[in-house]
Amino acid sequence: MGISDNKENTKPSPATPLPSSDEKLNDLQKEIHQMSVERETFKLEMMSAEAMISILQSRIDALFFPDGSTSFEEIQRVAPLSYIIV
Repeated sequence: MGISDNKENTKPSPATPLPSSDEKLNDLQKEIHQMSVERETFKLEMMSAEAMISILQSRIDALFFPDGSTSFEEIQRVAPLSYIIV
């Protein structure tokens, strides 16, 4: 087997066809839809996290200020958080 035998056996691979503009448009629409779904999911997760923070903050207020005379938020307004020792 010589060099000429190898050249005869190798065939160039067919060129891959480029996607049509309709296929590109369809792919972009799918990607836009997917991003919209992810955005809505993140919004719901953020709302859930904010609700949990609010619940936990009210529990903290109930534990540290059972008479309801003041709240942690009011103390934060008066003194920076670094000065508050709990």
